[in-house]
Amino acid sequence: MALIHSEPGLTREHLLLCAARQFQEGDVQHWWHPPSGRGVRTHCSDDYLWLVSASCRYVLSLGDTGVLDELIPSLRGRLVNADEDSYYDLPIQTSEKISLYEHCQRAILRGLNFGEHGLPLMGSCDWNDGMNLVGHQGKGESVWLDSFFMKCSWSYQDCTAAW
Repeated sequence: MALIHSEPGLTREHLLLCAARQFQEGDVQHWWHPPSGRGVRTHCSDDYLWLVSASCRYVLSLGDTGVLDELIPSLRGRLVNADEDSYYDLPIQTSEKISLYEHCQRAILRGLNFGEHGLPLMGSCDWNDGMNLVGHQGKGESVWLDSFFMKCSWSYQDCTAAW
């Protein structure tokens, strides 16, 4: 995102690349190795919401609403088991192509998991590896993630209105 104004084409290209690393369920690879695409699937909650935040910032900053119509494949792979933090594998790229807009929708829907206090469940990390065990076993709630999730939702509404 630091290149949004100096290299908007590179920023756009990277958004589409990141969207192509999203699983059908809305989560994304935490990292991957090009060109094979082998990488790590995790319980992290911040990775997939980054796509929404970055896409909306790009559209609202540059007015390039056409990026939301770009068709991008998604990935298929086994879910991360509840008793594991992550796994490394080569997911399958689906033949289904959906728009960046739909990729963002899937990410938001993936984040609609709430704990006993009504706050979002943070998964196995929350933008800070020092907090990686707070969400362990699917019970950790996060005020920070709630704030970020709300920011993404508002940006998404603004982004959709511009589109």
